[in-house]
Formats: sequence, structure tokens, C-alpha cells
Amino acid sequence: MIENAVVLGASGGLGKAVVDALISRNISTKILVTDTDKFKALYPEELPGRVSVVTGDLDSNQALATACEYVDTIFVCFDAPLHNWSTDKIRWVSRVAEIASALNANIIYPGNIYNYGHVDPSANPINEEAPQQPHTEIGKLSIAIEYRLAKAAMEGASLSIARLPTLFGPAILDNDISSIFINALRNEQSQIYGDSSLKHNFIFTKDAGEALVRIALEMQLRDSIIHIPGNPPIGYAELINLIYKETKSDLNIQFTKISSWKDAMRGFFSKETYVLNELKYQHDEEILLDGSKFNKFIPDFIFTKNEEAIKQTLDWYKYYFDIND
Repeated sequence: MIENAVVLGASGGLGKAVVDALISRNISTKILVTDTDKFKALYPEELPGRVSVVTGDLDSNQALATACEYVDTIFVCFDAPLHNWSTDKIRWVSRVAEIASALNANIIYPGNIYNYGHVDPSANPINEEAPQQPHTEIGKLSIAIEYRLAKAAMEGASLSIARLPTLFGPAILDNDISSIFINALRNEQSQIYGDSSLKHNFIFTKDAGEALVRIALEMQLRDSIIHIPGNPPIGYAELINLIYKETKSDLNIQFTKISSWKDAMRGFFSKETYVLNELKYQHDEEILLDGSKFNKFIPDFIFTKNEEAIKQTLDWYKYYFDIND
């Protein structure tokens, strides 16, 4: 049961989806927002009376304390640029862990597939007990972050880690998929890294937000790890074609591997490029999540079909970027 929740990172796509799922249940919710302009764009309508907004950032003791005061459930939906995980994200998570321990709160944390590193194709789809053998800096940091939250769980909090695949949907602005939606609306070509035919898991933000709230409400999933795979796996080529088909683009979509030698050179001088280069292996490997555990405990969950999810996502990008047909 959730009586009072806080969503940290409510100005992001996943955080917004969690807020919407909480509002639909009339659950008292606090949201912490830093970028007020982005917040106003994401929440153009007046929020219900049971939602209160705290303005401030995660480095502000006062803002974080006010946001978490009297709550029983903390949704950790904030993120940082990948090259800042070693500084910003791990610091913010540690601060939240301390507060959650003091409140004996339930932490809901959206994890990812970085923990697993290279996966033997014969091991797909991977379940929650799969060995974690990250070979990238981000993968190792991802495990360190989860360990810090697990320590909080041993000190009074509880913790549910929901590992998610690649997100797409409203308010997702900073990954490979978001650029494809924008290019499609502008009738511009898209390129991707890796083998476009390989299957991957993708999840619509609204489904991810709803799933996180459902997990928080399920007592049997407290202090556990759950994989949320989304719809059946699909290749980048097929997904991109669905996106461009929905925009009625007249482009003849061609899939070419982007040359990475320039990025490799830039990686010597740019921490951001170095981190992104390390993660490119995910475009050349199939790393699929086994959703059996999620389906067992939440058997009635229905994921939005890709075609409808794509339509809703394109409609949001049109609104946000003021793109006309």
C-alpha cells in the first residue's frame, strides 16, 4: 500500500509516467523538480490537489528533506548524464538512501541491463539470477548504486529494483530512440549503430511508470529484483520502420552502421564519448530480459502495443517541439 509517495526526477519521462500512475490512483504525491521551465512544459494542466511540488535540486538538503517528509514510498526516477554517474548520480543516490533509511521508506529504483555486461546468446532471455559481469564503467557504477540502496534496505528501508530495457515515450529526450522520433517528424534520415536486425527489448514510458507503481503496491515484491521486459523483442530496423510509417514519411529508410573510428578518437579526450563508446556493445548483441517473475506477480498487466505507443509518442514530440504535419 502507498499512502504518501515522492517522485524524485518528476521532470523526466519515467518520472512523469510514475506521477501520472499515482495521480490515477488518487495517491498523495510530492514531486521534486529542478528545471521549472521543463516542468511547466510537461505538466501544462493544473495538478490535482493531492500533488504538491517542491522546487529544488538533489544537492539541497532543505529541498530533499521537504520532498521526502512524511512519505512512505520513494520513486528514484532521476538520472544524470552517463559521464556524470561517478560524481552526481552516486552522490544523489547515497543522499536518498540515508533519508529512506531514517524514514523506513520503500525505495522503488528503475535499474537497467548495464549490470550484466556481455551476455551469452544461449542465456537469453536473462532472469533476475543471471550473473552480473559488467565490463564497462557504467555497468560497474550501476552495481555500486544498487549496493548503496541495498545497504539502506538493511538499515531500515525496503527496496524493489525494477530492471528496465530501453525507454521510449513522452518526455524522453536524450537517447537514440528519441532522436529517431524527432527525425521522422522532420522527414529526416536516421542512422543507428550496430546490427539493426538484432532483437531488443523496448518499453513505453507509460507502461514503465505503471509497472513501477504496481510493483510498489505488491507487498510480495518488496526487497526483490524484477525484470520488466515490455513488449516482445523487436529489431531496430522494424521499430524505426514503424515510427516512419506512422509519420507517413516518404523517405526510403536505409540502415547503415555509423563509422565509430572518429568517436574512438574523441574518446581519448572526452569522458562523455568514452562512456558512450563503451556501451555500444548493446547494439551488436541481443540482451533480452525474462519477464516471468513480473508476469507471475502481476499477471493482468497489459503492455501498450508498439503502434499505439509510437503514435502517442509522436503526438507528444509534435506538441513539445511545436512540429506541424
